[in-house]
Amino acid sequence: MRSFRALAPLLASGAVFATSRLASNINTSLLDLVQLIKDIVPIVVLALFILAGLVYAVGQVFDAATRQKAQNWAMAMIVGGVVGILIVIIAPFLVDFLVGMSGS
Repeated sequence: MRSFRALAPLLASGAVFATSRLASNINTSLLDLVQLIKDIVPIVVLALFILAGLVYAVGQVFDAATRQKAQNWAMAMIVGGVVGILIVIIAPFLVDFLVGMSGS
């Protein structure tokens, strides 16, 4: 029991160090994720917008039911692109908030 009491401060300081290091790794990972989102999502959004235009245009040459499906698909792609843009805009603020919370 006595040896445990002697090791308790050492173990506690090790736990604090490990916790701060883990928080640093999480912060770094979150910031890397935001950068990845900023790099990839705009390209995907542009591709979705182009594909939505193509689907809409091709759907116009078919019958009414297929035209309606093509319009629905195109609208879903545009909505997905807009959501992607919102994610790119909101993600840095959200990560900054979370990183700020873990630092205090």
